[in-house]
Amino acid sequence: MKTEFVPLAINGRTRTFDDDESRFLEKADCGGQGRIDIITASGKFVARGELQVGNPRTHLASLERALKAWAALPESERKPGAIQVPERGPFDPRRNAAKGPPKGTLIVRVYNRQLERTSKGEYRHTMPADYIPALRDPKVVGSDQATALWTQPANDYLWITQAEARAMMPKDAKPGERIEVPASLCQRIFRFHLDPSRGLSENNNFGHVTAAAGKLQLTVEAVGGAEVRLRLDGYANLHNPRSGLKTYLSPGIKEHSKNLRIPLDYDPRLLGYLAYHPAKKVLSRLDIVALGEVRGRPNGENILAERVGDANPLGIAFELVTDPRPADFLPPRAARDEAAARPDVNLVERYLGLTKK
Repeated sequence: MKTEFVPLAINGRTRTFDDDESRFLEKADCGGQGRIDIITASGKFVARGELQVGNPRTHLASLERALKAWAALPESERKPGAIQVPERGPFDPRRNAAKGPPKGTLIVRVYNRQLERTSKGEYRHTMPADYIPALRDPKVVGSDQATALWTQPANDYLWITQAEARAMMPKDAKPGERIEVPASLCQRIFRFHLDPSRGLSENNNFGHVTAAAGKLQLTVEAVGGAEVRLRLDGYANLHNPRSGLKTYLSPGIKEHSKNLRIPLDYDPRLLGYLAYHPAKKVLSRLDIVALGEVRGRPNGENILAERVGDANPLGIAFELVTDPRPADFLPPRAARDEAAARPDVNLVERYLGLTKK
């Protein structure tokens, strides 16, 4: 992959915008639908890579076939420098790539991690045996290694506006002083960043909840000339009735699921620590952990990552990005480019609570 290809992850939704990059992808019929396309620099289709959960051998074989198809192309397609790729023009202004985070926005990495307990009750990472038998059956999922994907953390990003950050940094902080986390930030975290399905599906299970679904509060722990330290405590009670599943369950769920509970609930406690420079008003630390039990399948529409038992622990960690890399400017899952189909909707503004659309 590293020596014979130029790997590129593409948000397939960009194909519906109007700029050079989007038109190239649309013409090449490339990107989206969770697939791998192998194309030339000119956009000529070569082959389609095969993905099979937990079975890299199938993927490797498809890449080898793609190399043979590449070798059969005319030299005019393969010769170095034969295809002159022009400079990319400006992005469609509706795209997140054109907007990016608003000025002063803080970027926080978010990691969802499915957990289980040892015989002593201590938390541990999940293992294959923690998942329902169907997810370890090659006849159902094509491999006996599929669960390896779900033992890893799922990543996302949280954006905090400049106004929200400043509201959590009082000028004359005193030890023991309590500060309410802004309601807009509470709502964003509850709606989009405590979701058991993150990394497993396109769902936003709790997109309907408000800041009243929980509480986040800061307490000043220590005050110094160069740093003020805060402790965050809180909780959330998140519920999705998933009423649509009362009238339809997929055949796969009916046949293989061990948990036909329809609603989804997650009731985590949150603990964290923040620090900032009182004069510069710069947040230098934000580390938060949410931990609680998930009741119900994380994905209502399928059995992906379904575990054994009625309730299973889920941990979610939040970490401030102090030196962003290019990849850290990816938009949060809840602010992606679905707006291509609805040009009247700005998902970045909606995610940040700046609009009701």
